[in-house]
Amino acid sequence: MEHVDRLQRMLDFEGCASPQFATKFGLGRIGLAGFFLGSIFGASFAILCVSLVVEIPYGGIVTQWALYVAALSGFHFSEFLVCGWSSRTWPSIVRLRVLVWSRFFI
Repeated sequence: MEHVDRLQRMLDFEGCASPQFATKFGLGRIGLAGFFLGSIFGASFAILCVSLVVEIPYGGIVTQWALYVAALSGFHFSEFLVCGWSSRTWPSIVRLRVLVWSRFFI
């Protein structure tokens, strides 16, 4: 359990002196989230393209999985972009994201 706690502290950027990572909505954290979303989308899209061109074992399941993950990460990345384009300040982006996500939990 000690390893999990250490990993969680690292993912929370505990003890980070940089202002981009010290606050919860810093530009560094938001950029890192966008980078990971883009990476997941890119990997899933590449797997999808390969599974459509090359005959691979369990091709139907792999194609469905890759299509699902690419669509899901593409949706969240586009949500990220729309929030950035529709407002000019970070607090309003946070309010808009809370408004969008609150629909799913109510």
